[in-house]
Amino acid sequence: MIKKYPLVAAAIVCSLPSCAVLSRGSASLPSPCSAADSVSAVWTADTLRLRFAVTEPSDMGSGYAVWNLPRLGAADGDTLTLKPAVFRGKRNMQYVTRERHFSGKNSDRMARRLSSSPRSTLQLSDNERLLGDTVVYDLAVTRAERPWLWEKPSVLIVKREKDGCCSVDSLPPLRLAALRYVPPFVPKLAVVEDNAGRAGELRKDNPVLHPFSEY
Repeated sequence: MIKKYPLVAAAIVCSLPSCAVLSRGSASLPSPCSAADSVSAVWTADTLRLRFAVTEPSDMGSGYAVWNLPRLGAADGDTLTLKPAVFRGKRNMQYVTRERHFSGKNSDRMARRLSSSPRSTLQLSDNERLLGDTVVYDLAVTRAERPWLWEKPSVLIVKREKDGCCSVDSLPPLRLAALRYVPPFVPKLAVVEDNAGRAGELRKDNPVLHPFSEY
């Protein structure tokens, strides 16, 4: 069950220079900016609720797979790496499905493949889709787990790799949004001096007395 978190602080989300500034938690990014349909960031004092979507176009090639590796990172190196998503062409998906079916889970070949790559085709990914489909990320991060997200600006980027039969090529990364926690505004009122003078002092001890202007 997805819990809803009240917005008590504005989230300033800045994307590429051509994108709009997002505030109060969420808004849509123009499509030329990235593969994401939208980025929503909602902070409370102790929880960040982040929601965004990624996709890869269907014309990347039927025999290829494109991996998306999203992460939140600060300038000083603090990083939150999210679960990868993989978008497969139709032919690539058929090859992988057939390979998984005919490769015994306990076979030596399976063991070699699983140890050779953290993103082996033999490992079924929760975020596995066909090219052209969409993967939606919806997560809650607590301040106790990642306090730096409340203390410094961070950037949401997606590293991309195109996986073919014989090689893996790096693709240009996507910069989806820049995030910054803005604490709620708490006004500080200046102390107002008592200018009632002698009449005001007398009234404190004599409640029946009133200034002349009140008669």
